[in-house]
Amino acid sequence: MKNLIILILFVNVYINTFAQSESENMIKYWHYRNRLKYFVIPGTKQGESEIIGIRNIMVDEPLSDSLHKNSNIGQHGVYLGYYLGVLATEYKLLSDNGQNIEAAKTLEEIDLALDQFRTYMDFYAEGYWGETDAENGFFVSDNMPNNPCDFMDTTASDGHTINGEKHLVLLNKNLTTNNVWDISSHTFHGLPPGHPGYSDFINARMCTDTFSTKNPMSQDEAIGVLQGLAFINKFCPSLENTTKNIACNIITYIRNEGSYHGQNMWQIYLPDGQIDPGGTFGTGDACRFAWGFVQASDFFDNSCISNYTDPECDYNIGSDELLWQSEGWLPNPWAIYNDNMKVTLAAIGKSWYIDIPIIIGYCPIWCYDASIHIPATGLKIHHLTSINNNETFYLLLYDVLRSKNTMYLWKNRVTGQLNSAPCEGPYNYGGGYDPPDDGWGGWSSSYRWRNSIFDQRGGTGTYGVGNFNGLDYMLFYNLYHIHYGGISYESYNCRYLTGTVTSPINYIAFDSLFSTQTINNSVPIVNYKAGKQIELKPGFHALPGSDFHAFIGPTGCGESIVTDTTTTHPSQDPYDEISIITDTIPCPPDTIPGANNDTLHFNGIDGDTANLFHYQWNFSQNANPPSSNIMNPTVILDSCGLYRMSLIVTRDSTDSTAAVADTINFNIYKTCCDTSGGKKLYNKSTNYPLSNYEIKLFPNPTTGTFNVTCSDNNLQFAVEVSDVIGNILYYVKNAKGNVPFDLSLRPKGMYFVKVNTLDGKIYYRKIIHN
Repeated sequence: MKNLIILILFVNVYINTFAQSESENMIKYWHYRNRLKYFVIPGTKQGESEIIGIRNIMVDEPLSDSLHKNSNIGQHGVYLGYYLGVLATEYKLLSDNGQNIEAAKTLEEIDLALDQFRTYMDFYAEGYWGETDAENGFFVSDNMPNNPCDFMDTTASDGHTINGEKHLVLLNKNLTTNNVWDISSHTFHGLPPGHPGYSDFINARMCTDTFSTKNPMSQDEAIGVLQGLAFINKFCPSLENTTKNIACNIITYIRNEGSYHGQNMWQIYLPDGQIDPGGTFGTGDACRFAWGFVQASDFFDNSCISNYTDPECDYNIGSDELLWQSEGWLPNPWAIYNDNMKVTLAAIGKSWYIDIPIIIGYCPIWCYDASIHIPATGLKIHHLTSINNNETFYLLLYDVLRSKNTMYLWKNRVTGQLNSAPCEGPYNYGGGYDPPDDGWGGWSSSYRWRNSIFDQRGGTGTYGVGNFNGLDYMLFYNLYHIHYGGISYESYNCRYLTGTVTSPINYIAFDSLFSTQTINNSVPIVNYKAGKQIELKPGFHALPGSDFHAFIGPTGCGESIVTDTTTTHPSQDPYDEISIITDTIPCPPDTIPGANNDTLHFNGIDGDTANLFHYQWNFSQNANPPSSNIMNPTVILDSCGLYRMSLIVTRDSTDSTAAVADTINFNIYKTCCDTSGGKKLYNKSTNYPLSNYEIKLFPNPTTGTFNVTCSDNNLQFAVEVSDVIGNILYYVKNAKGNVPFDLSLRPKGMYFVKVNTLDGKIYYRKIIHN
């Protein structure tokens, strides 16, 4: 029997409403995760893996620039901390759910971000002040190239990745120069509120101001980085030594032991010995937090500051420890940043307590004054942050990092804040054009958990007006999921579907969807929808009487339910190229005539009951028929390879909303058998030149170990080994030549090997383990 693939044309409707369920909040998380492509380019070149804080910022701009096409990288240490925290918690959750391939991708992104920090923010920092570069804990708050404007300059070497991709193009995927600020509608033209608009330059100190150096580290940025490092240290064991070294370097530098940069300890000095006038408290004075830093250092390595002698500061209290304990009772409504810095250090170090005095003995005769310490970190965090409804985040931060379960955390408030985050992402366009609040604040600032309620709800725009990266929601959601549990945590960027489907259900993925499922249902149908690719892997099949739809198109935050109803013209939908890979051909070839044919059924616009649209399908000359003008045609593909197809849709000219013809191009790739009895699939066409090479798998059958080899030793390829139900057992990327694998500890039987080469080809092989 042949499977049916039904291509549905539809218009994506952006939904901006409060989510009400666990699944909707998780889908929203992955929508935000996919949205990060507008705020970061993971990579190894200087400036990559650096988070943009506010995109399309609308303050501190020349009045002549009314289109708001900039991207702001200020406070990068804070944003980096959130970014690292998101990645580390995501890695833990994916790993716990057995999604090892997606977890490995996340771990690689962490590696790239840490390397960027160590290399460009830390090691090369001293040179800007004429001193010798060193990886010593002093860092600059951005690591863009020497001229940040070059980062998005397509004519400059700094404007490209190592693979030659343009930063400008990557940061503006699916956007055009038309998606700029429209003052009449208070949106970025053609985009829903919260969706980043077009951007073509970086707004940074060295680019727009007259400064010759970059922004130096400050206490709040140092603490922001420590927050992210703490999550990596807890959840990524392979990076424990790396995070320990970075954290200890930062805290040791702030401590200024031996006064090697100036006279005072616990003072941030510039590499040339000067004090940055823009530092925290105006001087970078860290004495108030000295004990908090010391206790936080023990979280990473209790020998990080092994020779600490209290006091090392003079605040006329007599003890850095007592000063730190008093800070836990002193909220500062005029400097909320200071309170957030304090509670972050306390959460990492579990360093606050209440001192209870006791008297032993009978004082007129003999007595001994003593005291006991009652842990009070959760209590003081709640005391300092509840005034701005930020206690939910910081208590989760503390509970997750220190494996606690405080009594001060209210789940209904946590879920209320999660539910209220806008689907398209946080934003503030000024003048009241921002998301509604949730009764406890709002998502109208660049980082909710560091702002007052007033600024969370839009404020005066002091902290930036534009589109925000959403890392505050993302880390909050992951902390919620770790602490409270709930539905199974899975990636909605690339989804791997297995098992048997016996009832109607909808699956979505923001990028790719892979399935080895068995479809065994009656109508209504099962729906697959992905933004880029749907791949039906070996093992997928639809049983007699069942059916499913495959959608390729942009996936929105609110699309937990897929609909195939269209009410407006298709030209309003920014379609991606369609690439549906079928895997239904018997191998080796069946002897029954026509057995190697694939029959595909295409649907036009299901909502077109009034026949308002006209269709012209072109299936290529190798298809039967090569073209059709009916709404729901059937086509037979009788040879393997690439079929380039197109659909031209026009609306009836008698309709008042008539529009010009809309052409949708797509490719379908039909599998064929190679001499080894395996399936060979062709992926999207590329600009790589064709090369003559051979992919081999040997020995086959195997008693345990086998090799995957490419005869072209210079061609990079990736290998994926999976079992019969689709579980990924091994994944190796950037391989060359020969790659060995070992199945000796796996059950005997059949396994699948997928090889994805850099020139755009995909090969499937079967390996038998005897």
